[in-house]
Amino acid sequence: MVTSPAMLRADSLALSKDERIRAAAHDIIAALEATTKELSAMRRLLPARQP
Repeated sequence: MVTSPAMLRADSLALSKDERIRAAAHDIIAALEATTKELSAMRRLLPARQP
């Protein structure tokens, strides 16, 4: 998935000693998870592709 590199970077930022960076990382992670959930829901609504 395209969001994987962003999620990996956000996960590493979540380990920062700086509280502001950790908080921002958690916001990014939440946004990426919400995006992934929304994309999955949209994908279920689309008809299956015919080869």
